[in-house]
Amino acid sequence: MNTYYIPTSTLNFNNIFSTESISPKSFYEKRGFGYRRWESVEENKFDDSIVLYKSPHKFERPKSDVEDRPMLIEIRTDESFAEIQEGVYTSERTIYLDKWHTRIIFFSDEDKRIALINSESSGETKMIRLYKEQIIVEDNYEGTFPVIGEGFIPSSPQKEELINKDRKINKLKGLLYGYYIGAFLSSSSDKVEKLSILRDINNIFHSIISNPSGMPSEMQCKRLADLFDKLQSHTPLFKDFNKEFEREDAATRILEISRQNGADLRTFLREHGILPPSLSVLLRHLQEMPEGKQVAKRDNEDSVNPAIEWINKEMSKAQSEIKNSHQPLSVDNEIEIIVSANGLSSIDYIKDALLKDLYTSWVNDIFCSSKYDGKVGTFKIDLAKEITYKAKDICSDKWENSHIRTYLNQLIQHLAGKEFTQSWDNGLLSSIAAVLIKGDNWETLLQFMQSKGMYEYRLAFSIYGALNGFANLTRDFTDNLITLESKYVSEIYREFYGEIFQKPLIPTKNEGSAARETIRTSEEEADQNCTHDYGVQSVNNDGEDMQTPAGEEHIPQGYLPIKKDSASDVKKDEWEELCKQMLSFFDENDHDSSKDKKLRRASLIEAQRQCPNNIQAMFNALREKDEWKTPKTHKPKKIFTQMRETFLPSEQGTFF
Repeated sequence: MNTYYIPTSTLNFNNIFSTESISPKSFYEKRGFGYRRWESVEENKFDDSIVLYKSPHKFERPKSDVEDRPMLIEIRTDESFAEIQEGVYTSERTIYLDKWHTRIIFFSDEDKRIALINSESSGETKMIRLYKEQIIVEDNYEGTFPVIGEGFIPSSPQKEELINKDRKINKLKGLLYGYYIGAFLSSSSDKVEKLSILRDINNIFHSIISNPSGMPSEMQCKRLADLFDKLQSHTPLFKDFNKEFEREDAATRILEISRQNGADLRTFLREHGILPPSLSVLLRHLQEMPEGKQVAKRDNEDSVNPAIEWINKEMSKAQSEIKNSHQPLSVDNEIEIIVSANGLSSIDYIKDALLKDLYTSWVNDIFCSSKYDGKVGTFKIDLAKEITYKAKDICSDKWENSHIRTYLNQLIQHLAGKEFTQSWDNGLLSSIAAVLIKGDNWETLLQFMQSKGMYEYRLAFSIYGALNGFANLTRDFTDNLITLESKYVSEIYREFYGEIFQKPLIPTKNEGSAARETIRTSEEEADQNCTHDYGVQSVNNDGEDMQTPAGEEHIPQGYLPIKKDSASDVKKDEWEELCKQMLSFFDENDHDSSKDKKLRRASLIEAQRQCPNNIQAMFNALREKDEWKTPKTHKPKKIFTQMRETFLPSEQGTFF
């Protein structure tokens, strides 16, 4: 990998961390998502190109009324950039950052402090937590950045194509974050129903105390009685009784029989907090609210009204129960949703073939288009009509008599102000309906779905994420995911990166400046006379373009071997081709569809790089990897034996 430095301003700090990327300045006004403004600096002044430097230097920003401080972005990448003069490069496309190969460098503690303080007021600045260790202060740089010659005229003939690619990436990244966050926020039917009941009780309580008379209406009393009966059925005692006696009314009958026999068991259970308190008692507490203090206080200003205190406590407990039940979606086995650079590839969570096709088509043709971006409320009716037209095309001759037709047509009418009588469940239709009705804010959307009895949210929030795009997702939403256990966050971060950019992301530790310089020097020396594979187009060190064979997978330069001496068991000019053939053989013969296959592939690439030109050492390294062993016997997997027999010189006379 090579290291480059991009000088910029702290005024762009929030912009960078809303998208995890840096684009040419002219892209921001045209792309239609995220920040529309980019602050230029003299060292990076072109509209259609990003300027990158091979060496870091300090620079200054002119005094102004805004907090404009110098900031340096360090990236380590296998990408190839055009060199316009010695040590100076340009990029006409967006540079996507990642937490392992990026550092944000400030020249003073004050500059860093100001940038972080200003980021707190920006809800879309959401990735700082992941980059915490890479946001640093270094002021030991000498010299100045070279002046770019007047003869350089930046141009971007593929600007529109590149911007469209950025739009697609922004949408797909939002889709993935939304899907995994939605899966994490999902709970159980029982817990969600209990919280919904408590919220309804709370709303009625506050409606009563806002009434000048302080008296509940007949309808409110009837509704509260019904809600308390439902709430009672959610207590562990009622559940156990009903289960034990295999009757839905078993607990109610037991309490009634005890009352008839002079044993007021219900009162005893209420006094010990096993059952909810008496509704009549709570209503009396509400009626004791003094005029002007209905919201929270009784005559004693230091005491909260017992009815309000009880409902607040119960809602808090119910929310905690849901929170404690949250489980992150695993990426160790089957991957439920897979995207590529071209769009959504598969969605295994949806089992019905027609609905699977419908979701895929909606995502790729509608949600990921630039036509719909941002607040759903601004385009909800147009979007509802377009997804209905698309559904008609997908359903074809099944459309006329389909439930999908009825549901979507009534949804359009509801968005125009009419009643919506369709049932709610956790499926695709309810998910898109929820987003169109309450999708402007994720918390409002979540509460709405809970009020409708929905408890699975991966589809709804994936739609929400795609429509908003990653750049517009707020920190409080993404924090649901990136504040989880660090190992899990690392796994999903790599999964998202690998799917979107179609190449593995191997974590590396950011060392100090001296160590990085040593690594950089050794890599540059090793790369001499080496042809780099960049997927669509390859460029060797003589500057000649070389077309990559169609269908060949991109192998980032940083994961290819660093070539050493000719004493190894494979000649230098054969090693790179051998690495590619091993990867191809692996892809064709490892039939495991779990996450372990991706881990094996990544460790194979890593072993190729760590053991250059020495195939025996490479296999010895693989033998120590857990993902290359069977779980029970801890012996090498079949694919290991197959590859060893195929490629090891002592067992196979030729490599090709």
